[in-house]
Amino acid sequence: MSGLENRLQDIWEKTLSLPASYAISSPQLYRSTSIDQKYDLAGWVTLYRFPRSMLYSMIHIEDMQYLNTALGYQIHQVDEWSLGLETLMSSRLLPETHTDTWFSSSPWVPVRQHMLYAFSINWKGPLFLAAGDTAISWTEWEGLGWYYKGAFSFGPPGFRFSGGAESIQGNFRDSGGTAEDNNSRGKLELSMKNRNLGSVILNMETMYANNDTGHPTYLEEIAGSLSVSKGRLFPSWWLIPNKLNLETGYKVNEATPYFGAIHLTFTEGGSKAGFEQTGSLSLRSGSPCLQPGAASLQTRYSLSVQGYIQMNRMTLQAETGWKKEYNESIYGNARIKVSYTQENLRISGSLDVPVYNNNSCKAAISVVWQR
Repeated sequence: MSGLENRLQDIWEKTLSLPASYAISSPQLYRSTSIDQKYDLAGWVTLYRFPRSMLYSMIHIEDMQYLNTALGYQIHQVDEWSLGLETLMSSRLLPETHTDTWFSSSPWVPVRQHMLYAFSINWKGPLFLAAGDTAISWTEWEGLGWYYKGAFSFGPPGFRFSGGAESIQGNFRDSGGTAEDNNSRGKLELSMKNRNLGSVILNMETMYANNDTGHPTYLEEIAGSLSVSKGRLFPSWWLIPNKLNLETGYKVNEATPYFGAIHLTFTEGGSKAGFEQTGSLSLRSGSPCLQPGAASLQTRYSLSVQGYIQMNRMTLQAETGWKKEYNESIYGNARIKVSYTQENLRISGSLDVPVYNNNSCKAAISVVWQR
């Protein structure tokens, strides 16, 4: 599901969406095997009212205990601006809660009704973008909860400053019926992109929590990142990475709350032959000084080298990877892939061979023939 329903589900597990990523409500059907024999039904209707506007409606039904309806209106002026309005109504029956023991502090709650009402607006122009979501939920036996969100982007696509903030208060449940914590977070992002020079993206996010009534709000998490990509004017020299990404952060109530990481990617070659090398190093520590003598310093690193050669109808790929997780030993493996293509026939195979501290070996072959 895309649109307002998707943005209001699992809120804190997703990044804060900026106006450029806003999409209208629409369903997409996926084929998969359902373990618990559930079904999912969605429908979408669009009416083009005027040459540059449309009215759309969506209905989403799940297990006969969940009904979600969305109604939106979109106005679009080519290369100028667009305006989108969307409303959402959700109804769900929540199952009863169970306690492990009769003296549990959490009381038993019977089957109860959950309602959600939401409204969204977004404006997209050549130099300024703005978006906002607001929602109110009511759950029997629990009461009301509120959600607020606002975001903006300013500047041309090549040099854009963006930001946003969102907050949850009260007993709020999302569009999936899951109870969300009373948190607030903000995000700032500076993006500079040029085809010849490359791109630089600077991002910072903060999370504030206030889960206990009567207690002050505190900083729960802060994270920042810097991403640099090389443009086409710079030479393809192996000492200059094509992509560089730096990350740092802090998360409260963790044994090792301080975090830092660096990721590098090197590429060389063309359509006939070439290689790609990626490497990363991550550190986390219980002390703000990421030094070998710091308390609870843990490291994680990985290195992968991949090369390819294409000869007429055949492609050969070879790859080796070395990886070490936190508090674990290093292990490595190698992979060889061969593929052959001729008109209606395609044959491909792969072989994974253990190299170090790895006992798994995998082989696969695939033959596809089409008339």
